[in-house]
Amino acid sequence: MRNSHDYIVNQATKTAARWTVREVLAFHCFNKNGVIAARRPLDNAIDVLVEAGRLKSGSIYAHGGLDDYATRELVKLYDKTSAGLRVTRREVAVLVRMAEARNEKTVAFIAERAPEYLGAQFAQFEIDEKIEEIKARYPQVADRAACAAQNATESLISCEGYDADLAAVDRSEKWLGYFEASLEGLAEEVAA
Repeated sequence: MRNSHDYIVNQATKTAARWTVREVLAFHCFNKNGVIAARRPLDNAIDVLVEAGRLKSGSIYAHGGLDDYATRELVKLYDKTSAGLRVTRREVAVLVRMAEARNEKTVAFIAERAPEYLGAQFAQFEIDEKIEEIKARYPQVADRAACAAQNATESLISCEGYDADLAAVDRSEKWLGYFEASLEGLAEEVAA
């Protein structure tokens, strides 16, 4: 059975061995679980930390958005498959491994230079997990839970420009508590 493009770019959580090269490329180029989507928050983190003066501007070239060879090549390969040209699995696998290694290198760099930023990111990850949990449990309030998630994210990021200090982590933990309370309110509404 063939997977739909919609499933691959919106719902899949990982690639499958039976997928075609084009499907694997579509996953990594467009899915929120692909290597390109995993790269975006890291690029944003480098930009924010450079703007805050925590990292030197050369970090953008070495670890940030300008160090994007593998991701650019993945998009080019997807375009090649769209044009009907042949792309091998090996080409895709090498570029995916390169992109994953680059992501790991950037996470290690941020952890070394600004570990508190990753703490704030972890708090955001907890918020996102709670959202998915409430959406799964109460599908009828999924849209409202998504709206609450957006508000939580905006609040977390707007805390003094997401200044990447320990206070940001404290604020995000407080927001997570507030958000959990609002989710409980949604759950009570559904039960009533």
